[in-house]
Amino acid sequence: MIITDKLIRGVVFGTFGLYMLVNMSLAQAQQKGVEDETIIVVKAYQATLSDAFKINATPTRDTSIFKTPELKYGISSTKASTEYLPIAIKAVRIKDENIPKLYKSYVKAGFGNFSTPYGELFVNSLRSKKFTAGTHLKHLSSTGIIKNYGYPAYSDNDANVFAKKFFDRQFLEADVNFNRDVFHFYGYNLDDTVLTRKQTRQELNYLDGSIRFRNFDLKKYSLDHNIGVKFYSQNDDFKHKESAFIADVEVGRDIESVYANLKMEFDFSNQKDTTKNEYKNNIVKIGPSARMKFEKLQLDAGIDLVFANNGKSGADVSVYPDVKIEYPVVDNFVVFSAALKGDIRKNTLHTLLSENNFYVPQNGVANTQDKFDFQAGLRGTFSSRISYTSWVRYTNSNNAVFFVNDTSTIVDNTFKVLYDDVDLLNIHGEIGYHTAERMRLVLRADYFGYSMTKLAEPWHKPSFTLGLTSKYNMAEKILISVDVFGSGIRKALVYDAADLPSAKELNGFADINLGLEYRYSKILSVYLNVNNIAAAKYARYYDYSLQRFQVLGGFTYSF
Repeated sequence: MIITDKLIRGVVFGTFGLYMLVNMSLAQAQQKGVEDETIIVVKAYQATLSDAFKINATPTRDTSIFKTPELKYGISSTKASTEYLPIAIKAVRIKDENIPKLYKSYVKAGFGNFSTPYGELFVNSLRSKKFTAGTHLKHLSSTGIIKNYGYPAYSDNDANVFAKKFFDRQFLEADVNFNRDVFHFYGYNLDDTVLTRKQTRQELNYLDGSIRFRNFDLKKYSLDHNIGVKFYSQNDDFKHKESAFIADVEVGRDIESVYANLKMEFDFSNQKDTTKNEYKNNIVKIGPSARMKFEKLQLDAGIDLVFANNGKSGADVSVYPDVKIEYPVVDNFVVFSAALKGDIRKNTLHTLLSENNFYVPQNGVANTQDKFDFQAGLRGTFSSRISYTSWVRYTNSNNAVFFVNDTSTIVDNTFKVLYDDVDLLNIHGEIGYHTAERMRLVLRADYFGYSMTKLAEPWHKPSFTLGLTSKYNMAEKILISVDVFGSGIRKALVYDAADLPSAKELNGFADINLGLEYRYSKILSVYLNVNNIAAAKYARYYDYSLQRFQVLGGFTYSF
């Protein structure tokens, strides 16, 4: 069908005309009102509703099998960016604490039975960040008599001067010591022999000086260093002389997780006898080691290279292990440690006289070689107040030292040294109790088992020792101390009328000492010491019984 322009115009105009006609009719109807309108009902209205189509399907599913759905989820953690700006707090002024006053000097003096004067003097510098220095003087003597024995008078005199200079990370210290000890060989029976005091007199003069430079800065990866030099000279009334020069160097540093360490010691000494014969005794030790930690286990592993040249025992070059492990089985409560090492222990005129004053030097001395030295033990705490230490130690030594009476003298009242190769078992136990600064108590015990090679017995060596040390501080006014030292049976080598050797038993003993001090003020106190309360009769060496019940009292004063 073709739609023309005329047709379109006809439709438009027709529609417009119809629209105008309807509007006019409506306008007329509004003007007439409702009452004027006539409505003709042609047919009654019937409402109808169209038919609806329902879905009769009932939903069903198979419920015989149920499968739990697998759920997968994840938490994506994201760091929340937060900023904390602390509020500025005004500094609180702390009241200055009173710095306790120090006193430069301290004197302790007293007097006891057996005609025993005693005195000590300490003089020290006061507080300083740059240096410290001081001196110490001491005198103790006795002219008391021991029944049935020779003249036992003695006099011990010590003088010491020391100084220490502090730097940023190191310090330099030096000291000089002089000891003059006078005593008598009183180990003989007055009923059998009478000797003059001059015949039994012995005087030991000892002078030493040392200087040391070391660091105290423990900064990681810094070079730790400890360098020292020492000399000493000693002589006696028998014209024996000895001098020594000792230098030691130790350096160490952290290298990654290992602490490397190197120790070196140069010990040169020279001894002269009554005929001016010389005996050199020189030892050089070099010991590299390394310390490593594996979680809780700490391992120190190294070796000691020892060069020894002794005028009596000859030259020797030895290499010894130096290994130590430490492992806390239960932190602070049970700590296991073990060590394996060896060494050459230098015996000198000075070391032997320090152990036994009544020793008369012979023509040179031999060094003691510890070929095998193993120790293992436990230490720790039972509580905050109770601690303990224990170990088992086994040592195989050549030329171990034992003192016996010298039968070449008139009354056998001096001692000489015998050497033997020995296996020694030492079992040690120690327990301590302390309550802050008020009370401290330490109980220790040692067992010694000797296996000798040539000698019949370990002369003058005990099979066990016991010790108890206790101190009690009562309100900073009264100080009480109790010390107990005990020893088992020892044996001495003696000869009968036919010059046949035998073993003489020396009784075991327990020596109980009591100390009391009353502090009248911070600068003045009085004290009383009572030694060998039970008046036990015992001898440290054969025929050398000690003074029994001793009382010494006096005062202390600071100024």
